[in-house]
Order: sequence, then structure tokens, then C-alpha cells
Amino acid sequence: MALQAAISLAHNQARVGQTLDVLVEAPDAGSAGRWTGRSRFQAPEVDGVVRFSLPAGMTEPSGPIVRVDIVAAETYDLTGRLAP
Repeated sequence: MALQAAISLAHNQARVGQTLDVLVEAPDAGSAGRWTGRSRFQAPEVDGVVRFSLPAGMTEPSGPIVRVDIVAAETYDLTGRLAP
């Protein structure tokens, strides 16, 4: 598991700076004003998620699929912000 975690982190870190199409799933239960979704390479219940924030004044994503700029990576999840 430790070896796989290092591989997963390296793959996710390579995505920092990319803009991904993300299927919006739900508001992030752990953080007000943030949402969770999945990119095409993230399967439900198997892979991580993309957590992203919205611009100030926006209360929900503009559609079911949004563009997200990836700004940080964890072992299994990505963090980003809604692309302009």
C-alpha cells in the first residue's frame, strides 16, 4: 500500500497546473463553499475526487460538468478552483 500511495501521489502531482473537465457530484460535506466531483479518470468508490472552490459570490457550479484548474494534489484527491 505504501508503494502504491507514492505512485498515486506522483500521478496526482503531475496534474497540478492542468485544467480538467469535472463532473460535479455534490457540495463538499467538509467545507462550505466547496464542491466535489470526478474527472474522467476517477471511478466512483475506487479512485479519489476533485475538490474545488467557486469564485466569490457564486453559490453553485454553472452546470453538471465544469472546468477546474488543479492547484494541489494529495495521495488520492486533487484540489482546484473553477476555471474562469
